[in-house]
Amino acid sequence: EALVLLADCFENPLTAAGRFPSLLKNTERMSTRVLLTASAVLKNADFGKQCLALLEKYDYRNIPLLRVDPYIQEQFAGTDWYQAGLEKLSLS
Repeated sequence: EALVLLADCFENPLTAAGRFPSLLKNTERMSTRVLLTASAVLKNADFGKQCLALLEKYDYRNIPLLRVDPYIQEQFAGTDWYQAGLEKLSLS
């Protein structure tokens, strides 16, 4: 399902964006990092913020991966909300 979502983000972004809210509600079915990458591919900061909020609820040990994912870096690395979210996750 994760690969289908990422493929849709590139090939059919409107369909992917339409499915995104339901995927956020059912995060046990998909990695939050995949969702964050998908939100970056879709260039949707609101989805990205929701993904970071989800990560705050869980013990997330792969913060370094968020710092090197090329799609996440391209879209969100320069934003204050993303940097603040990573700092918050790093401190927990």
